[in-house]
Amino acid sequence: MNLIEKLNHVNQSVNENFQYFRDEKDTWQTPDETMERGGGDCEDLQLLKMHTLRILGISDDRMRLQRCFIIGKGDTPNEGHIVLVVDGEHVLDNRFDSVREKSKLDYMYTSQKYTYQEALAKKNLV
Repeated sequence: MNLIEKLNHVNQSVNENFQYFRDEKDTWQTPDETMERGGGDCEDLQLLKMHTLRILGISDDRMRLQRCFIIGKGDTPNEGHIVLVVDGEHVLDNRFDSVREKSKLDYMYTSQKYTYQEALAKKNLV
């Protein structure tokens, strides 16, 4: 399985098997908590994908969770969001089952990026 196939498989599997739901306070779940609860919000689902890709041999230095804003789409224009970016260009997102190129999404990316360990350290921080 090549990299893109691996990314698509993990992205689609998590999106299909775990439910998206907003939490009232912006708490970050561990991958185990997301699996136990059957879902989470965007950062929880992306962190679970990151965890799974680590198990499949993708190194931490190739992956970052990144904050962004969804530009002018849907009911909440400029809505805050978090995606998983691999190799600086491949985006895994709970909004799409297939991996997208970072530059082709209508997102405004912030400078806030998190490694796996930094994301785990944010658990339960508001």
